[in-house]
Amino acid sequence: MTSRLHRYLLGALPLPSIPPHGAAFTSATIEPAALSTFRSQLDTPGWWTMGNLFGHIADDVLHITHASIGGYPVWRPLPLTGDDHYQLGYIDALQSTVGPHIDWTGHWITRPDAQLPTIADSSHWLQAGAGQGLFSAVHVLFAVGFFDHRLEVEGYRIVDGRIEMLPVQLSVD
Repeated sequence: MTSRLHRYLLGALPLPSIPPHGAAFTSATIEPAALSTFRSQLDTPGWWTMGNLFGHIADDVLHITHASIGGYPVWRPLPLTGDDHYQLGYIDALQSTVGPHIDWTGHWITRPDAQLPTIADSSHWLQAGAGQGLFSAVHVLFAVGFFDHRLEVEGYRIVDGRIEMLPVQLSVD
């Protein structure tokens, strides 16, 4: 299956046999496996950390089933960059084990102090990433961090050139 990540990193490739995930959604749900990745990254603060979000759209909900780092810190000098080999290997493994319906749906980012990024922080990264083709109405940015000692996630996307917040629900086992 050719994912959006394959097309973004490798250029023009044949379109997938399954229609691309361009359907509208009104909210997002983050599954336990993705939450586990967020928690483990917040346990090692020290620099801006980013990664990829993977999932699918069902009905009007974006389901984030997995989150990855963008590669090891020495491989990615800037928050919205990642190691292409690492990222492609990750999506290939997901699609092989979970299924071809999984695709790259956006990015997550956290602050060096593990606190929830501010709206100004998120706006900065959204605008920077939009210029690189990373964010849109269907490709989101999740700001991840602690607020009052609790894991919080705020969702953002760009709709008609404007930043829009996306309601996010955290799933618990």
